[in-house]
Amino acid sequence: MVASYLQKQGFKIYPIYPKMDEILGEKVYRNLNEIKDDIDIVVMFRKAEFAETLVDEVMQKGAKTLWLQLDIINDKAKEKALQNNINFVQNRCIKIEHMRLKDDFVE
Repeated sequence: MVASYLQKQGFKIYPIYPKMDEILGEKVYRNLNEIKDDIDIVVMFRKAEFAETLVDEVMQKGAKTLWLQLDIINDKAKEKALQNNINFVQNRCIKIEHMRLKDDFVE
């Protein structure tokens, strides 16, 4: 639902998932480094322990933000991201936040 929402809002999504070849009409990648385009935000839906490794991939990719969805918290990943000038959000849903900000902007 989150990826579909973002896609409908005009964002280009790059699904990363090992078991499928296509999601929402988009090619699925096995990891972040397979994506050739620049990435602004990486949104993680995995268990919290994977965040520390993902920070390294985000740094290599040059993405500006790492976003951990609701109920995903990893303070070590946060510290590492912030030390490397990567914006970091945890325990928040990007769909909910986008909808809230969009509504605030309209008012």
